[in-house]
Amino acid sequence: MTDDVFRALSHPLRREILSLLNPRDGETIERETLSEVLSTLYDISEERTATALDHHHLPKLESAGFLEYDMRSGVIRYDTNRLVTVLRENDLIECKTCCDQCETPEIRQKELSST
Repeated sequence: MTDDVFRALSHPLRREILSLLNPRDGETIERETLSEVLSTLYDISEERTATALDHHHLPKLESAGFLEYDMRSGVIRYDTNRLVTVLRENDLIECKTCCDQCETPEIRQKELSST
């Protein structure tokens, strides 16, 4: 699973997709809308962007657990804490607060042992 997370985040367009999604729980966005925004940002045809989203980017983000994507309806579902949850599940961040619902996780600092 950790490899899937890093593969999903390795492409700048997939990171851009995550940054564009509405961070409110249960919010959805249509793939068409996302495609329009990305094609404008990157000056790429909307058709080409939509194809890349359908066949590459959204499936990778979904398999890594960052979002849910229904290819038939074109609906993308994302919630506030999904990124944090995926990173925690893979021991990539550690929250320094007393509860799991923390919205301000900190990157875990590994102590270096000196010899």
